[in-house]
Amino acid sequence: MMRLDEPSVTEVRLTAFTNPSIKSSSSIVPAMLLNIRLFARAKDLAGSETIAVELPEQANVSDLKSSLLEQYPALEPVIRNLHVAIGTDYANDAAVLNESQSISCFPPVSGG
Repeated sequence: MMRLDEPSVTEVRLTAFTNPSIKSSSSIVPAMLLNIRLFARAKDLAGSETIAVELPEQANVSDLKSSLLEQYPALEPVIRNLHVAIGTDYANDAAVLNESQSISCFPPVSGG
């Protein structure tokens, strides 16, 4: 049983996403759980077609890529050029994410 003065799992996971300008260690931002679909080599490297990633609210695509690399180091060969789509549109690194979106990631593809 967890004591009231112990941090929750969510608080521990999100310490990297606290606002660095706030000096208090108790500053925790609300979290969201994103279900991410992976394709092609990204799916193979991660070992799964669908993964769940927890990020702070108002996280963007750049935050997602950083979290993916942290949670799935095997994605390192493709993370730099990884395409992220929100719904049917490509998203740039500044695009803000939310739980209601359909998010997909895939490396560049070629072929004819």
